[in-house]
Amino acid sequence: MARKDKTQSPEAQNGTPLDTSPLFADFKPEEVSPQEKPEVKPPKKSKKVVEIQTPAEPPIVCGDDEANALLDLMQPICSTAASRIYGIDGKITSRAFQFTADHRKRINPPLVRVMNKWLPSMVKRWSDEIGLAIVLSSVVNAQVKVMHMMADAEKRAQVVSKEKEVTPISAPAPVVLAPAPAVTIENAAVTAQTGD
Repeated sequence: MARKDKTQSPEAQNGTPLDTSPLFADFKPEEVSPQEKPEVKPPKKSKKVVEIQTPAEPPIVCGDDEANALLDLMQPICSTAASRIYGIDGKITSRAFQFTADHRKRINPPLVRVMNKWLPSMVKRWSDEIGLAIVLSSVVNAQVKVMHMMADAEKRAQVVSKEKEVTPISAPAPVVLAPAPAVTIENAAVTAQTGD
């Protein structure tokens, strides 16, 4: 049996399939290729229909007032933290950690930029938590101030009560010794002569 070279056959040159076996006799290439889907056009809108758009919320913009409020919130936190870390009395750290007008003038511009960068996304996601933190911190700050006032009042009351202590009549009076007279050579000579 002689083998034919299929690449040299005239059928291959004309573009017809080389294999003409009955297995592929009913093959149709147009059935295999995907059919094009008809283009779906959206319905046309009448000119009379106007879409109602919800008004956009105004963007959150922070200014000096918000920056000053944040600094007022940070003031007692910094004071308490410094008192604990460095072991210094809270009265001293509360006076040291004051944000003066000059401090605020220098801190507010970059603080406002950072707040405007991060606050809108934070408020959208954490608005309830931020509100709770603000209210809770202001309440706790007020309680801390009342605590200091009560402690100062207690110290003053103890000092006043010590000053006003009176010895009761039933208790014996404290014995106060008079200082001994100074003995000098002249006084000794006089005492020896008089015999006293």
